[in-house]
Amino acid sequence: NVNVLNTDKQTGKIEVKWTRPIGLDTVANPGPYVYKLYRGLVLNGNNYELISSKTTNLKNNADTIFVDNALNTDAITYKYKVEFFTGSTILYGTTSVASAVRLTAKGGSKSINTSWEANTPWTNHTHFVFRQTSAGDFNLIKKLSAANTSVFNYNDNGDDLEKSDGDISQTLNSNTNYCYKVLTLANYGSITNLDSLLNYSQIACGMPVDNTPPCTVNITVNGQGNS
Repeated sequence: NVNVLNTDKQTGKIEVKWTRPIGLDTVANPGPYVYKLYRGLVLNGNNYELISSKTTNLKNNADTIFVDNALNTDAITYKYKVEFFTGSTILYGTTSVASAVRLTAKGGSKSINTSWEANTPWTNHTHFVFRQTSAGDFNLIKKLSAANTSVFNYNDNGDDLEKSDGDISQTLNSNTNYCYKVLTLANYGSITNLDSLLNYSQIACGMPVDNTPPCTVNITVNGQGNS
């Protein structure tokens, strides 16, 4: 998992989770075992920074969870990978790179077009779009089923199409900022114990555009000018 916990320019947080090596022969590959977690920027190629190194006995699930703090989750998309070592220094394997879900919100005519993407080794098959209410809570407005792509879209015209948590349907005004976040539900295909991966995007906001043309002004001139 790469799950955004907090959106901020300085105090953003991302929770990273991974699993113990599946099918590891601990007799042929004895410990001590070490996880090394690396962070990179999506726009920064293959440059990674080591941010955590944990020695593990493979019996504690907390060894596979790390909260990455003091991030600029508002503006930057982060990606992660994990290396697993046996015998302290023997590289056994490296995970595929996984990025956080990145959401954008752009204003349209009385609407907000939300778009999100994530580069992950798992399949994001179900997507939940939330709009923030005036009270500061996030209300589910749309559930989408889509896979086989890394980029997803939903155009919010103000309708709340998922009313189980309340109906917040409204007209989207051009002088109001609206904020959103997306939750993705994913699986790893044939690995049945990894079929409910939940990851939030950061919060993104946008303002509708007023495309209403100005009223026509009719000017009537009375009288004649001097010749």
